[in-house]
Amino acid sequence: MKEIIAEMMNGRWPAAEGEHDTCWRFCRYIYSLKGIELPATVYTLKVLAEPKLSCVVLFKVNAQWHSGIVWPDGLHFIHACQRGDDSDESEEYIIRTDRLTLEPWKQFIDGYYDV
Repeated sequence: MKEIIAEMMNGRWPAAEGEHDTCWRFCRYIYSLKGIELPATVYTLKVLAEPKLSCVVLFKVNAQWHSGIVWPDGLHFIHACQRGDDSDESEEYIIRTDRLTLEPWKQFIDGYYDV
């Protein structure tokens, strides 16, 4: 799985038509590579007190939810997020990592979840 994620870094992730939870779909895809089917909602997963490698991290940002997977060291997470530029491809998402302990993400962490 490590090699597959490395290949996806800075790549593109298509937004599904009419789907607002593209980041959760990305998490479900990554888990499917491990042979695990994530449920439709994160709240049926086990709540963790601390992050652990490859667990789901959930954020609440301005009354909207965002999710990613803690990777590769417990301090970062990988996620599908909208491009932050003025390109014509506003429906396009990119795969990137960000640090959990830095702003703005740190203040928006809702919790960590695992199967």
